Amino acid sequence: MSTFKRIALLFAWIMFSMAVQAQTIEQKLTTILSAPDSTASKIGIVHDLLQTAANNRVALRAESEKGLAHLADINAQTAHFASVVSAHNDETAKNNQRMADQNAQADRHNANRCTYEEGHPEQCASYTAEAEAIDADGRYLARVAAQLNQEKATLDAAGQGLQIEIDDFNKYKDDFNARNDANEHSIDVLMRVLAMLQKTTASCQDVLQDPKSSPERIHEACGQGSDGNGTQAPLTRSGTGGGSSNGSPR
Repeated sequence: MSTFKRIALLFAWIMFSMAVQAQTIEQKLTTILSAPDSTASKIGIVHDLLQTAANNRVALRAESEKGLAHLADINAQTAHFASVVSAHNDETAKNNQRMADQNAQADRHNANRCTYEEGHPEQCASYTAEAEAIDADGRYLARVAAQLNQEKATLDAAGQGLQIEIDDFNKYKDDFNARNDANEHSIDVLMRVLAMLQKTTASCQDVLQDPKSSPERIHEACGQGSDGNGTQAPLTRSGTGGGSSNGSPR
């Protein structure tokens, strides 16, 4: 396949990719590939972009480790908070039951009034003592209920704070995943483009090294820069020396 056909197919693939998902990398590559630079120069530019994306991958992996540590901390906080809330609810349920029992005991006590002969209140001493005990128990249980209500307010505030932290992390997670996916997409696109440019350069070098190659064949394989029709300096049969890369960042 000729250089021009390869470049045309490359343009078509990039434009299709841009239509599917508009990414900055496609826009950059469109500008790079449409420039009147040599293929070797374009390979160098694409390789630099690929190296940048590879460096971003390393940085994103390090960021991911920190994110996972933060997530583990959130999960630990959530588990601990759930256990505290569960213990609080258990204690509240027990105190509510004790209050219900105390109210029932008070109702039974009040339903059986004690009467005594005038001037002899000691005849109802046990009844009075029971009433005082029931009232004291009621006051104690009311204090416990007030403490539990205060504790619930504190837990509600803590729960709201924890939920905000979870929501913030989820937003960060979505942003991180978007950035990571975009970078991986850039690497995929750049590697494809780099491979195609290198293949084009290899074909051009094969033709240049063939002493039987005609000017027309050189032009077909290497483009306008090979015969002086463009703005680039003409290629020579010794090669440009720029047809290889430092390898994949993967």
